[in-house]
Amino acid sequence: MNRSLGSMGLERILTVFLVLGSLMICFGVYREIRMSNEVEVEFLEKSTVKNLKILVDIQGAVIHPGVYELSENSRIKDVLVASGGLSAVADRDYVSKVFNLADKVKDGQKIYIPEINSIEAGGGSIEAKSQIKCVNINTATTEELDTLWGIGSSRANDIINARPYQKVEDLTGKGVISKGVLDRNRERLCVY
Repeated sequence: MNRSLGSMGLERILTVFLVLGSLMICFGVYREIRMSNEVEVEFLEKSTVKNLKILVDIQGAVIHPGVYELSENSRIKDVLVASGGLSAVADRDYVSKVFNLADKVKDGQKIYIPEINSIEAGGGSIEAKSQIKCVNINTATTEELDTLWGIGSSRANDIINARPYQKVEDLTGKGVISKGVLDRNRERLCVY
């Protein structure tokens, strides 16, 4: 009888341990499930975030024309600096009227810097080379806009009706002309 009481006590102790062990396992699983649903936020320092790079093509009257890799927040001024700046023959007046040096550049953008119109000698007299007149898209008349390639009086009226423009590229952004027409006339267009 003593033996059966001892084995019963042992069974009770084992049952208590088994119940306690099961409770601890359930509590651990519940806690793990609850913690796995929590969102962990990690803050990165600026130095660990990589700057994305873009490619910009600058041609014409600059010291070193070519394609330059710059950070994604670069400005036209940064492209000019990377290319060595304007050359001695650059049309600085045109650049100051047409380009906003603070504008951000985009990946794949092309920038063309024209040269100053030079004077040619011919036939014993000095003749001025034909001047490329800048057409200001914010102030030009229908007749002035009609002198551009691919622009007739109807499209000139569309340009006038979509004013004002912040930059020449706004012509395509507002759907007034196609990119091909813009590219063909880019040297003659300005905004100031």
